[in-house]
Amino acid sequence: EKSSSIIIDYCYNMGFVTMKGSGGYAAGIVGGLSFDPSSGTRKVSNVYNVGMVTNSGNPQRAYALCSSDKTSGNLSIVNGAYLAGSASNASTPCNNVTATNVKEVAGAEELLAVVSAYAPSEEGNVYVRDTALMNDGYPILARQALSHENVTTYDCGRRFCNDCHAILSSPEE
Repeated sequence: EKSSSIIIDYCYNMGFVTMKGSGGYAAGIVGGLSFDPSSGTRKVSNVYNVGMVTNSGNPQRAYALCSSDKTSGNLSIVNGAYLAGSASNASTPCNNVTATNVKEVAGAEELLAVVSAYAPSEEGNVYVRDTALMNDGYPILARQALSHENVTTYDCGRRFCNDCHAILSSPEE
């Protein structure tokens, strides 16, 4: 709803985001958000994006991190990182958003250095090195780095960790 609160903390995007058409906005974490600017909390924090974001109808409306409708006005992002070139509008990572501590990075090591400096969340979320390569070497949340001993394997070969709720992409993990 337009009056709802939105709080996104310790979230990342690895996938492709594609907008087809010219009327909207695309972004790696939050895109095209429209809401009543006089109510609710809209905060994005401790996030990163390495997935490619495109808008085929209007390449200037594709942002690496966040975008809100120009009338919304009170979406904020604190602590965000994005891979260089991860949006077709590479010069602007956020649109109509109050941005604090948003950084462009060149690769997984630089990204890890940036996101591991974020303070832990109330739930204890922190980013750590992806030593098991479950996220293509990009940082993962500490809870994802568990040993994955309590795993369900489905007929298709996909494995699911019942402890951290991670989908393990290959039987070797």
